[in-house]
Parts: sequence; structure tokens; C-alpha cells
Amino acid sequence: MNTHDLTLTHLIALVTRRILMYLGRFQQQFSTLVAKPARRGSAATTHAAPPPTRTTVPDPIEFAFNAVVGTMEALRGGVRHLYLRNVLSAALFDQLRRQCAFNARRRGDAAGIIAPAAHISLRTSSMCTITEAIREVTLVVQDNNRVRACAVRLERTHSSWRVTAMNISR
Repeated sequence: MNTHDLTLTHLIALVTRRILMYLGRFQQQFSTLVAKPARRGSAATTHAAPPPTRTTVPDPIEFAFNAVVGTMEALRGGVRHLYLRNVLSAALFDQLRRQCAFNARRRGDAAGIIAPAAHISLRTSSMCTITEAIREVTLVVQDNNRVRACAVRLERTHSSWRVTAMNISR
């Protein structure tokens, strides 16, 4: 297999993973809206209960890992950083945006050349509960041949988490 085939394979795996992630979120959010139509004259048409609302918050460790992977891929130039806008706080997103622009100028790929994606895997994780709405997650991830330590501070919003601080070792 040559380098081009590996790059294409990594890119296909990255796109497939993102599509499956978004489809899973879409299905969770809108599964209550799609219901089978009730028969005419049945009790279900006269006394239908409202669909249940989503009250469960995603797992903080999984959420932090996805945020770290997205940030590392954006810094490398593999994906656009814009999809992290709803995950990161405004200050953190602005810092990521500036760093991505700097990295692109340094690499000379201002035209938007996509870098090959790396396989990032989780080695260990730990979570500390500060309050019910604030969690601090530490992760050890493997990025190809490098092992990196990551620290993420999460603050709870209505039905999800928002990353307010992130530190990824070099």
C-alpha cells in the first residue's frame, strides 16, 4: 500500500466516524418526534401524552474525549474547526481558531489542503466531580506513536456539556 492509499483510508475512516456520530445524535434528538399514526377513534388520538424530553446528559469522559480528538484533528489541519463551536466556550473556540490559522500559515496550506488523519485512541481516563455542574476530566491519548496527556474542564449546559478549559501536552 502506498502513502496515498493510507491517506485516503484515514480520510474515509474519519468521515465515516463523523457521519455515524452525527447520525447517532440526530436519532437521539428526534426519535420522539417520529411516531406511528394512531388509528382513528382510538384512545391514543384523544389522550396522547407529550413525547418525553431528553434529560440525560452525555457521559463526561466520552464527551471530553470527542472534544480532544476534534481539537487535535483541527490543529493538525485534518478537519474544519467550525463544528467545535457548540462544544467549546467562546474564548476557547477563538483561541483554537487563531491557532488553526497560524498552523495553516506555518504549513503553507492556506488553500485548505487536508492533512492525513491520525488514529487517536484513549489509553486511560479519570474524572473529578467539582460540583454537579462542573467536571474535570484527565485523559491519556495515543496519537499514532505519541502519547499525550490532556486535561479538560466541562461545565454543564441545559442538556450537554461545554468545554471551558483544555490543555493538551505537546
